[in-house]
Amino acid sequence: MRTIKYFVVCVIAVMASLYVTSCSKEYSSPLKGQVVKDLTFESSQSSNSVTIADADLTGFTIKSSELWCTAAAQGKVLSVTVQENDTYDDRQATITVTDPGDQTTITFKVLQKQNDAILIDGSTFVVPEEGGDISVKVQSNVDYKVEIPASDTWLKLSTRASTRGLVSSTIVLTAEKNNSGNTRFSHVKVTDGKSGVSSTITVKQDITPYIEIDKKEFNLDEFGGEVKVTVTSNIDVNVQFSDDWVSSAGTTDKSDFNFIQKIKVNSLPSGQEKRTATIFFTDKLGEWLITKEVKINQTLSLSLKESDIEIMVGKSHTLEVINNTGKSLSWKSSNTSVATVNSSGSVTGVGEGNATITVTSSDGKYSAKCSVTVKAATAFIKAQSTGGSVMILNDLVQYGSKLSWSFSNNTSETVILKSLQLVDGVNGQEGNIMDVNADVAAGSSVGYTITIGLAGIHIPVTCRFRYEYNGKEYMTTAVFEGSINLF
Repeated sequence: MRTIKYFVVCVIAVMASLYVTSCSKEYSSPLKGQVVKDLTFESSQSSNSVTIADADLTGFTIKSSELWCTAAAQGKVLSVTVQENDTYDDRQATITVTDPGDQTTITFKVLQKQNDAILIDGSTFVVPEEGGDISVKVQSNVDYKVEIPASDTWLKLSTRASTRGLVSSTIVLTAEKNNSGNTRFSHVKVTDGKSGVSSTITVKQDITPYIEIDKKEFNLDEFGGEVKVTVTSNIDVNVQFSDDWVSSAGTTDKSDFNFIQKIKVNSLPSGQEKRTATIFFTDKLGEWLITKEVKINQTLSLSLKESDIEIMVGKSHTLEVINNTGKSLSWKSSNTSVATVNSSGSVTGVGEGNATITVTSSDGKYSAKCSVTVKAATAFIKAQSTGGSVMILNDLVQYGSKLSWSFSNNTSETVILKSLQLVDGVNGQEGNIMDVNADVAAGSSVGYTITIGLAGIHIPVTCRFRYEYNGKEYMTTAVFEGSINLF
């Protein structure tokens, strides 16, 4: 039984061997003699397909030598896919296609271009105000060019480099001194002329702003005039005036941001002794809040505090003078028989009348005047009617009416009021003398009321005031013209 089984197995094996030999001799792979051109891809992820001898590739063995490249058969189409090339070099893979029928194999290459790049170590570079070189490190695998905006003439390319295969190089840019009046920027492009791949370098040049002026204060006389301030700066400067009596008279010698500012100062108004204005020099852009100030002080060069005075005969008054001339207080009286003046400005009344006192600077350029009226002492004693409670019939002030009077001492010394006496305005009859004998201090006043007697008194009613001044007796009067005031 075993012998029979063994025989059957042998027969089957021989027949299978004969069949296989017969088939292998008859099968010819469609891959034989086929050539597939290399496939080229850009650096981005993408796919492409090929057909080989119009053969169905299903069941064929397809392999790629690199993980970033894959291939698969879909019927008669062989699809090849590449991932994005994140390297900076070209790369290649080999695709192998094997026919399992007779192990026929063909290969072709897949080429993928490099990832073009221009890598810059940093994006913003700062150059000092005085200018200088900037070194920019670049890594690139393309030939690049450096493009500076045409308007940025202050920046030049000193050195440029071209490279391939992500090699380090250096770009050197040279900046001129910043005289633009502001912080400035330039955006420099580093560009691959073929692919358009580019990076941008921002160059920033700072400025340390300043405003300097040669004078901080001016002192002018009443006539005003023009003053000049030299302004030195590296930025645009704005000029402002605090008052309208100072204004710009223009600028001269402008160079960059330096100039001479001319300032017009109006004459001092009559009666005004002094005034002050401020000139502000500020940065025009308002970015740095820089301010420089110039004070303009205007004062009377030579003036007298009083333009006219009254003094008594024998008395003195010292005039107060303002002297900003820097020169010595000469004095002169136009009429020494009325008033004299000494070197200190003390005016003495000599006789009744008028005179003019003049003070002049020693260089004769400035002068000031004061009018002086000299009066007798009696001119400074004033008496007047102040009304009262009065009844008048037929110009007769009736019995019991009360007349009020005042006496003022405007001299510089005490006087003695001796008495008061009323005088009838029609018949001149003198009333009783009212003794007073009261001291009236300098600059003070006293008041009295007199009651009318039985006979009454006609208007106008005169009141005589007798007083003593410096040992001499004088008289002054006041008159009541008449009014009706019922009790």
